[in-house]
Amino acid sequence: MTTVEEMQYEKTLMYGRYSELQRFASEFAASRRTTPHQPPDIEEALKKKLKTYKIRRYFSEKILPYMVDWLFILVLGISMAFLSFVIDYLIDVIGQGMCT
Repeated sequence: MTTVEEMQYEKTLMYGRYSELQRFASEFAASRRTTPHQPPDIEEALKKKLKTYKIRRYFSEKILPYMVDWLFILVLGISMAFLSFVIDYLIDVIGQGMCT
């Protein structure tokens, strides 16, 4: 169990004891210097992102509003066709019942 004196500000400071961190950083930097580093082709990445952005923008501005309308028309047409068949069937059933 820790006491109050162990958790005081002066006791918890490291006072410059970063030898492990310094060793890790220097080894990491040395490994980065020995391996050949190729700069990323920024221009190619930007062209790819711009093309993707243009496609998404075109889709969201030109195609998507009409897709919502067409989807509504499709659902409306299917429901009207179903309702027409139901009404036709009911008229047929009622008509047969009247004739007998």
